[in-house]
Amino acid sequence: MKVSRYNLIYPIFNSINFIVYNSLSGALAEIEPSTMDILESSDKISITMFEKNSDLLEKLTIGGFIIDEKINELSVVKQRFLEKRNDLSVLNLTISPTLDCNFDCFYCYQERDNNLMSLNIQDSITKLILDRRDVKKINVCWYGGEPLLSFNIIKYISNNIIDICHDKNIKYSSSMISNGYLLDEEKVDILKDFNLKNIQITIDGPPETHNKRRKLKECHKETFWKILENIKFLINQNISVTIRINVDNSNVSNIEKFIDILVKQKINKVSVYLGQLKPYSSRVDRLENFFLNQEEMAYWDLKLQQLLADKGITSDRDIHFPSQKSHYCAADLKNSFVIDHNGNLYKCWAELGDLSKCIGNIIDLLGKKANSSIELRNLKKWEAWTPFEDYKQCSMCKILPICMGGCAFSGMNIHKNIPECIKFKFNLKETLNRKINYRSILSPSNSSALEVKK
Repeated sequence: MKVSRYNLIYPIFNSINFIVYNSLSGALAEIEPSTMDILESSDKISITMFEKNSDLLEKLTIGGFIIDEKINELSVVKQRFLEKRNDLSVLNLTISPTLDCNFDCFYCYQERDNNLMSLNIQDSITKLILDRRDVKKINVCWYGGEPLLSFNIIKYISNNIIDICHDKNIKYSSSMISNGYLLDEEKVDILKDFNLKNIQITIDGPPETHNKRRKLKECHKETFWKILENIKFLINQNISVTIRINVDNSNVSNIEKFIDILVKQKINKVSVYLGQLKPYSSRVDRLENFFLNQEEMAYWDLKLQQLLADKGITSDRDIHFPSQKSHYCAADLKNSFVIDHNGNLYKCWAELGDLSKCIGNIIDLLGKKANSSIELRNLKKWEAWTPFEDYKQCSMCKILPICMGGCAFSGMNIHKNIPECIKFKFNLKETLNRKINYRSILSPSNSSALEVKK
């Protein structure tokens, strides 16, 4: 037997014990110094080390902290990545019915277009699904611009997809990225019928901050309180809400004021996370001095974790806790597409509307027409991206299974083909301690490895 290469051991704050976390299995445990000594003393593990505590050996093995010496864990990570990338049973579609938006956010990286998706393109999405005979599950994310500006298109496409899924016994779920301003009772009732599981809505801080950054396009009317009321209604309708706070160095210090408002409004069952503004396109190059780097984002994420825990804001899933990944996001997968209102196909949300990043068009794809040289180059660039062979630092990294090379778009385009490290490189120790201190998951008297379910 041997010690896993993906064990990370940290001291527990204000304790003589230690945390051990395995990034490949996801197991988290509290251990005594004697157990820590065993895990750090040697790669080789002998059963004789546990003659007086066979139960401890069993739990360490179950948690993946100790493994069979024949297992090549890096090969396991690679296999997961390749299997998921090439899995054709799941189809992920991000659909943007329009690039138009009712907001005028100063940091928006998209070029605006007020045209709507034609009926031909809408029907082509249905044909694309029918053309993929191996699909057993479909995930649709409605995106924009602002998708609610084209709600009739959402209804039409959703009804078509749901009919196909019903006929072919395909699992279906949907989500939406929205500014939340146009939501109302009628729309929410319809979205519930479309099996909408989650809506991500952006609020950039307390009213005095948010209203300066996220204004209505034509009249610059304040938007904060209407969006917050819509979030309250969604939660009351049992629709999961994720609040994204887009942060830069001009507003990040106002997080606590916003969290206090959530508490006062009794919005305590919601996911909240920080969105990192990045130079996704040349439209935002002027904001370079405002952007936060990964280490700064990790610092402020810890601040947010602390605030949410202290003030009792929880959700069904802990989005701040590291989770195992076979890939960083859907853009890494072969059977995943972003579709704009003209039927142009992309791999990543950040590319939407930028024809220089396009990988083809849905009409051409259905007609089996060959990609142009530029489209083929773009597609091959995505297919060639992995965090393994070309990047030795990633292959040797202990947090690879929760990172998988980070955001591929950022790595390829912003960092010039160098993977982008995720926040956990800078705050994992503190995040794991927070998990113990605020959730009371581990018993302090238990000296063995206790697997934690996230």
